[in-house]
Amino acid sequence: MKHFPAYAEVVNQNPPTEFTDALLTLRDATYDSHVKVSEIPSPHGIAPFAAAIRLDCAALDDNSNSGGAGRLVILYDPLEQPGWQGRFRLVTMLHAQVDVDLVTEPLADQVCWSWLTDFLTQSGASFIQSAGSITRSHSASFGELDKRSESAELEIRASWTPLANNLASHGEAISRLLAMMAGHAVELTAGISRLGQVRLV
Repeated sequence: MKHFPAYAEVVNQNPPTEFTDALLTLRDATYDSHVKVSEIPSPHGIAPFAAAIRLDCAALDDNSNSGGAGRLVILYDPLEQPGWQGRFRLVTMLHAQVDVDLVTEPLADQVCWSWLTDFLTQSGASFIQSAGSITRSHSASFGELDKRSESAELEIRASWTPLANNLASHGEAISRLLAMMAGHAVELTAGISRLGQVRLV
């Protein structure tokens, strides 16, 4: 992200200092060591100003079927938007290959959502108005393809309003969440269970 925020979307005017200063705080974030962060073009038409970063998580133990990826989008509207309760809105989408057992557990959705909010809270990221969805997918092969192993994927989509313009802790939390989703060892504080240690029932 050397040139961040070079891709920040601008509509009819130069980006406000409040917006660009907030983006620059993402340079100071301590991202998880398994996650590579890069700037990408932002989505269009969602807010007057927007920027985005991509997160790519390395595969686990040279397993090409593991790993994960995602993005964090930073939206800014000087006039705020209904439901935001603030001028900024953060949006993330993360997906990773996970253990098949995880996607078949009845309470996995609630546990995965708690990972998101817990990582944000324990990284010191204050926020309100969180919303999102959890998607679990499971693939099994039959017939001529029955020698292929089962696979499962977890996807987290979420948005929230930060209560401070320093976004570093938000970036850190999302990178750690992605790394844990992909099965990497992540330093955890009390209250967050590692992927393989979760007891859902």
